[in-house]
This record gives sequence, C-alpha cells and structure tokens, in this order.
Amino acid sequence: MKQANLWLSAALTLALLSGCSSTAEHQQKYAQLYKETPKKLMIVVHGGDAVPAELVQAFDKEVPDIVAEHGFEIVDAKQRQLTEVPALTDVDAVLYVDVQRWNKDYSAVIAAESVLELEFKLVSTKSDQELWSHQDKYTKTHLFLGGDMLSELIHRAFFAASTAYENRASVVTKQAFSNFPEVLAANR
Repeated sequence: MKQANLWLSAALTLALLSGCSSTAEHQQKYAQLYKETPKKLMIVVHGGDAVPAELVQAFDKEVPDIVAEHGFEIVDAKQRQLTEVPALTDVDAVLYVDVQRWNKDYSAVIAAESVLELEFKLVSTKSDQELWSHQDKYTKTHLFLGGDMLSELIHRAFFAASTAYENRASVVTKQAFSNFPEVLAANR
C-alpha cells in the first residue's frame, strides 16, 4: 500500500513537471508574443495568381471572425491604406494570410482531390518581429458515390465548379489557430 502511494506520488510529480516544462518551452518559443501580447490586429490576405479570387475572398471573410474568437480586436484593412502610417500604428500586429497554392484534381474516376497550401504569419508593428506563424498543406479527398451516371456527373460538376470556399477557409483557419498560444485568455 505504501509503495502504491509512493508510485502514485511519483507519477503525479512527473506529470506536473512535464506540464510545466511544456508551458515553459511554449513561452520560450513565443517569448516575443508573450512579451508584446498584441490585442489589435489587421489582417491581410493574399493569394498567388493561380489561386482563385473567390478562395482569397473566403479567407478574407472567415479569418477575422475566427481570430476575433481568440480575443483579438480586428481593424478592417479595407478601410485603411496600408501605406498610411496611422494604419499600422493603430494596430499591435498584422496577420498575413498567404494562400500559396490551390489545386483541384477531379479527373480521377473514383475520387477528386483538392490541395491547399498556406501560411499564417503574425508580425508585430512595434518590433517588426514575427510573433507566430503556421504553415501547412491541407489535402481533401472526395470519393464519388458510384450511383447512377446522371447524379454522379452532376455531383462531379458541382465539386469541380464549386465556389463554396468559405467552409474550407473556416475549417483550415480553425485548425491553424487551434495551436495558437493562449496569451490573451485574460483579455477575453
């Protein structure tokens, strides 16, 4: 019995120490973010030439809502000129969303696949340092139903021509921000 209590105590101590060390590593990795704790952000979404304008617009629409859920106050970039000094001095940081690649392959017989590569980068307007970044490649495969030919063709045409990018932008942004350091929990 005494030995079981000793083992339990040792296990709890290890769990506490490992939790503290991961928090310490997290604070060390994002030291500048913790130091500055930005509250007011401007969001700039950019996509390359091969990225559909509708996808960029979807991220432009979805990202501010999701970022605001993390406790940030969002300053609308469309109402400001980025070259104006007050536009950048009025915010603590700028979140750049760079949609680097979008590719849809729907020529396959049984499945269609879309690939999205993007990078989120939070840059301080005070120190000009990168406070946080997230880069990822998201692949989504859609298996066709295999039903009658007419419904299958309609379904493929919808998948190929769909401009319903907002759901995708929302899911991807939520996934990226699920790992965002919780430095603003007290500000919520």
